Amino acid sequence: MTSVNIVLDPGLIVLSGQLGEAGGAPLATRIERAVGRFSPTRPAVAVTEVEGNPVLRGAIHAALEQARDEVFSANSN
Repeated sequence: MTSVNIVLDPGLIVLSGQLGEAGGAPLATRIERAVGRFSPTRPAVAVTEVEGNPVLRGAIHAALEQARDEVFSANSN
């Protein structure tokens, strides 16, 4: 995770799925401390509050946003 953190420099790392459910806030705290020891940057680590499948929900949200932009765009082709 540290090498990804150095390259991407995220401000927030979100744990989701089975890992987030099993470890919860205590795991997030431990990961945040560990990343802080090994990395020059210190992103916050949190457990997702999105229920169900957050990846699928995000994909649906992105698709709906793009569809709205195309339908209601002021640019006519």
